[in-house]
Amino acid sequence: MDKVFICSPYRGDIKKNLELAKKYCYWADLDWKIPIAPHVYFTTFLNEDFLGRAHGMRYGKELMKICSEVRVYGDEVTEGMLEEISEARKLGIPITIHNAKGEVITYDNYFIHKELGSGMCRIIEDLYADRVGDDKHRESNNRRAAERERDKGSGNAEPEIKVQHTEEVRCGDDTGSKRSGLFGRIFGRK
Repeated sequence: MDKVFICSPYRGDIKKNLELAKKYCYWADLDWKIPIAPHVYFTTFLNEDFLGRAHGMRYGKELMKICSEVRVYGDEVTEGMLEEISEARKLGIPITIHNAKGEVITYDNYFIHKELGSGMCRIIEDLYADRVGDDKHRESNNRRAAERERDKGSGNAEPEIKVQHTEEVRCGDDTGSKRSGLFGRIFGRK
C-alpha cells in the first residue's frame, strides 16, 4: 500500500490541530493509503522543547522518504510545515495542497479560497510555477496583487503573511517576483 505523509499545523491550538491531523489521517485511510503523521505520533513521547522538536522534525523527514505523496492541509502555513514542504521538494515527492476542510487546492482555483493565508498562497504559486509556465504564474500574481490593492482601499486588507509561531517572514514585493527570508531559502529565490 502507498504511504502518504500528512503535513498540517501542530503549534498554536495544539488540541484542535491534533484532532484535525487525525481527521486528515482518516481521509488518507479512506483513499486506501497508509497515513504518516509524525506530529500525531512523536508528540506523545517527545518534549516540546527545542531538542524534542528537532528530533521530531528529523524523524518525520526520515519517514517522508518512504512516502509516495505529501498532503499539505490547512489554511495557514507554519515553520514546521515549510521545512516539510522543502524536504518533499528535495526528495521529488509529489505534493498536494488541501485547505483545512480537505478541499484540494490547485493553481487554478486557489484565488477563490479567501480563507487561505498569503503564506499558503505563495507556496501554491511556487509549487505550480514550474508546471504552468511563467506567463500564467505572472498573470496570477498580478491578479492577486490587484485584489490586495483593492482590499487595502476597502479596509479588508489581508496581512502581509500568515505564519504561526515564528518571526515575520517577508516575501518580497506583492507580485511575488522576489523571495527573501525563510521562503527564499526554501524555494531558492532571492
